[in-house]
Amino acid sequence: MEDLKSGIEHLRQAKAHMSKANGIMSNHISKLKELEEENAGLRAKLEAFIQSDDSYMRLPLDADGEPIHIGDVLYSRGNECRVVSITVKADEACVGAHTDDGVFLPSVNPKYLSRENLEPLEPEPDDSWEKLEEDAMGRACELAGSGNLRCGDCEWGKEGIGCQAMARLEILKRAKKLAGIEEAQR
Repeated sequence: MEDLKSGIEHLRQAKAHMSKANGIMSNHISKLKELEEENAGLRAKLEAFIQSDDSYMRLPLDADGEPIHIGDVLYSRGNECRVVSITVKADEACVGAHTDDGVFLPSVNPKYLSRENLEPLEPEPDDSWEKLEEDAMGRACELAGSGNLRCGDCEWGKEGIGCQAMARLEILKRAKKLAGIEEAQR
């Protein structure tokens, strides 16, 4: 009978310990649920903040729509360009790159860069006095090869004194070549 009384006492103590453990577990489960709800709220706030925050710079996209990173090797008009910098000017990202022939281009519009080396499909026609005259009447950025896009998209940068001076130098260089004046005759 003593063994039975001792066994019943042990069961009562085990029941008390189980009840206490159950209470502790219940408290921890409640705290865990509170933390999960708090995390969900913080996650929602973070996502809303990231979507509405324009204070950080997004990576520029190349002609293929891929983000450009420093160190990427891209191609422009058949030239290999290694990206060395990314800057923002007039709320648009520009890329600084070294070409395969050692030229540094400080401000290239990323939409003119591609991951594929696409050579021009047709060779450019030989220069002529008529073409030179036509080009001299156009905008500086058209002469730089940016087509009819808005100014600032060419490799010369923003329209202004620098851009206009570069256009005049380009016209002069082409005129000398058409006239047969070589650099050595300077």
